Amino acid sequence: MSFCIVESAQNCRAFAHGKTLQFCADSTINSLSTGKMLIHIGKKVGSEGRSHYLFLRKVDSKGFVWFEVNRAFEEKETDCVAAEIPLAFTEARKKWHTDYFKLLHCGFRYSLPVRDEVGCNALFWEMVSSYSAPNGQFLDSASGQFYYVDNASDEALTLWRNLRNQKKK
Repeated sequence: MSFCIVESAQNCRAFAHGKTLQFCADSTINSLSTGKMLIHIGKKVGSEGRSHYLFLRKVDSKGFVWFEVNRAFEEKETDCVAAEIPLAFTEARKKWHTDYFKLLHCGFRYSLPVRDEVGCNALFWEMVSSYSAPNGQFLDSASGQFYYVDNASDEALTLWRNLRNQKKK
């Protein structure tokens, strides 16, 4: 078992992610009622023209499951399930291809100590971990690397703030 530690003055919460036990300073990525980890967020435009968020969560018994979210942040499980994150993205694109499905831009993840110049797209939980840490760095135990997330979209940051505020109520 390996560990991912987010350096933060806030209280850390532990949660299971596959075979890895990780710590995150922000409870936003955990569902308080179910304990399912929020991995990433997608968005689709429904037939009525309104956009809806879709949360990709890690569910122990099923793998990675997409949940439809309403305006009050109530979640409804969908039948879109996959064993791995990239497969979950592919399945979601297939299922909602007529609904203009897209993934939320949560910034670019750079490896440290020598920051690579290109970076790769960050997942929502990585953005939360990085932005929650005072120095912006978090350790991913799966790769044994420190990472830094930068340039998250305003939409992703606003949604994160709204989710945090919703949890406080």
